[in-house]
Amino acid sequence: MRLPLQGKVIELQEEFDEHYLPNMEARPEKGYYILHGLKKLTPPFMAAINALDMGEIVSILFTAADAGYSVHKHQDCDWEEGLPIRYHLPIYTNHTILYENGKPIHMYEGSWYGPIRYWLPHSVEHDSDFKRVHLIVNFD
Repeated sequence: MRLPLQGKVIELQEEFDEHYLPNMEARPEKGYYILHGLKKLTPPFMAAINALDMGEIVSILFTAADAGYSVHKHQDCDWEEGLPIRYHLPIYTNHTILYENGKPIHMYEGSWYGPIRYWLPHSVEHDSDFKRVHLIVNFD
């Protein structure tokens, strides 16, 4: 499901650049970055999250990938029952495709996507010349 935000993506990009980009942690996989363990974000991000009205927040994280970085097929876990409900909000991207169980989901800046079935095999193709940044929120 795609739920567009109404004209807020530029404000979110500015907030990300100012408050979160400096704290991104490089992962062992060259070209991939993460910022996790977040409980609350700046007001523009919290307003975007609260607009989903999905219930209690379990976790919040940002992921980033360098230009052209792709994520090979994997599963974030191997069971479904009792898992949090996951939504993605692309902050920076021009052409990100999540392949969920072989089916492409085209993701564009400024729209929520979910629920993402991350327990199924999936991969990410980021055929772009600039960094991809996603906000990922898990709800109870």
